[in-house]
Amino acid sequence: MKSYKICPCSSFDKSKFKQDKLSLNTNQHNLVGLDVIPEPITEIFRSVLGTVYEDFDAYRIEHEHNVNVNGRYFNTYFDHFLRKGEIMGYHSESKNLLLLSGKKDDIIDFTKYTSNTDSLNISTIEVDMAQLLEKLTSVNLVWFKFKGSMIRASALMGEHIERTDEFNQAKEVGEISTLSFYLEDANRNTHPIMVTHDGAVVLQTNYPDLSKEIELVLEVKKELLDGIYTEKPIGKKNKNLVNNH
Repeated sequence: MKSYKICPCSSFDKSKFKQDKLSLNTNQHNLVGLDVIPEPITEIFRSVLGTVYEDFDAYRIEHEHNVNVNGRYFNTYFDHFLRKGEIMGYHSESKNLLLLSGKKDDIIDFTKYTSNTDSLNISTIEVDMAQLLEKLTSVNLVWFKFKGSMIRASALMGEHIERTDEFNQAKEVGEISTLSFYLEDANRNTHPIMVTHDGAVVLQTNYPDLSKEIELVLEVKKELLDGIYTEKPIGKKNKNLVNNH
């Protein structure tokens, strides 16, 4: 499985690259010493992949973020550490999109971090899963999340589960967070796809090249998601929700 988080991108200042690297750290310093707490570093590198589909250019993102966990390194004990997440980003200037592929925790923290820089201005999206369900002819996996219940989440799996009593009962008390289904392309080939409420498209099979993956993600967006999501600006730059149209 491979996941792509869809992020509207209103600006990506590529002129800020120094050679092949763009540092997003606003207060980065090079002090070295035992009493100096190192700052997390976030950098974007031009990928050797170049342009991978239409005008989507590939970038490798190294994003450090704090993880609160107890541990030991030889005789040194710690209660947190800096994790370096590696994310692949695919940017299209014509479509104003940045697709992010990597571990979910790294991507979530990276998107939050971008509110601190003027070099990259992105938003996230929130999909109306009820409207997405109406567009689908069948569903083979669904995750529900529950509020105010001892059960936080549950899943149902099977053919046409949207027709079952169990599905209707869960929908009455919970919210759909994930839907899995088959997408038929123009050549009548079917592809197993998963969509999450926070705008991630998960390809549930392997493909021979990156261009085919991005093509499928864009098809899901165009055919199923456009018109049923809300654009959600990140952090201090913008505080209001923008309706997609």
